[in-house]
Amino acid sequence: MTKVTFSCGGLLCIGAIQLALGKREHYSFDVAEVKPHYGCTEPSGQQRVRDFVGQLVSEELSIITLLQVEFEMDHPEGYFAIGGACAGSQHEDVAVALVREEEFSFAAPLGATQHGWYNMPYLSGKLAQQPPDPARSMCISNIKVVGERPYAGAILTHKASGVSLCLVIGTLPHPSAFPKSFTMDFVDAVQSCAQDRPLLLVVDSNLVYGQTVAETFSEQGLDLHDCSDPGAFGAPTCCNDSLMGHPESRYQSDRTVLCGGRGAVKDFTVKKDYICNAPEEHLTTRATVKLTEAVPNKHTEDENSPSMRVPFPHIYGFSASIFCLAWCYWICDSCRRRSEEPPDSARPLLNTRPPREP
Repeated sequence: MTKVTFSCGGLLCIGAIQLALGKREHYSFDVAEVKPHYGCTEPSGQQRVRDFVGQLVSEELSIITLLQVEFEMDHPEGYFAIGGACAGSQHEDVAVALVREEEFSFAAPLGATQHGWYNMPYLSGKLAQQPPDPARSMCISNIKVVGERPYAGAILTHKASGVSLCLVIGTLPHPSAFPKSFTMDFVDAVQSCAQDRPLLLVVDSNLVYGQTVAETFSEQGLDLHDCSDPGAFGAPTCCNDSLMGHPESRYQSDRTVLCGGRGAVKDFTVKKDYICNAPEEHLTTRATVKLTEAVPNKHTEDENSPSMRVPFPHIYGFSASIFCLAWCYWICDSCRRRSEEPPDSARPLLNTRPPREP
């Protein structure tokens, strides 16, 4: 009986101790990037893109990034949108993310990022900026040097975990041609957003073979740490260069990257076929982002918010583990003392009466 009690109690104690030590929970969500390119002008191709995005919505993907989608689209139910445009004198380029309301809440924009479907360039039926407004232009680099390279971003709260997340989307300049081209506005915005938060980048990096996004940012004066970037060694995504004799993708340009050491990007996959079949179109990517649960940080003002709450098991697990450790010690000590006692045959019979005197 002692052995059975000890075994069952020991298992319970091990569980309590694991809870007390704060075993971290993991939360996951799915991300997609769609980049049909501004060359997607044929109505049939545009409709295929709409249908594909509708399929992603029906699958309840958490974040759907749309780069260079420059035509109208219906507002998908259950999603809010963030976006930005980089407008030059001749052209404008856009970056938009659809974010599932059930999983994320919007906390704050990055720079002049627009929030709300009505403000989304092209998708809502409205042009990005005519004429360009420098105060609202979201350009990663100097337009006169590298052309239109847009970005958008926001601080989001992942509802299930309470994690405050920095999301940045966009198109980076070609690093080989423009190694020092990030504007200080972009660098400062990313640094401020990602401070003490995990940073999720969903970008066309314009990288080619094996280089990571963190290396590119470092060359531009922005150091990222603990980054998970599986696309650097994944299948190529860029581009449909059929007009140059290369319909197959050759470069690992499109990336989903998580920095900050609070999780990882898993299951990074690349769609095998183009959707619009437009010149320079990119293949669509999908990935699963795994986050660890929230810990208190200085950006959380409300002590009752999810990121400041200590999970229920951790509070009571600690108390239970103290009790279990004392209980285990008592059981072990009892077993030890019992093993040191003489065997039953050597023990006096407790109920034996002394012999009668004659």
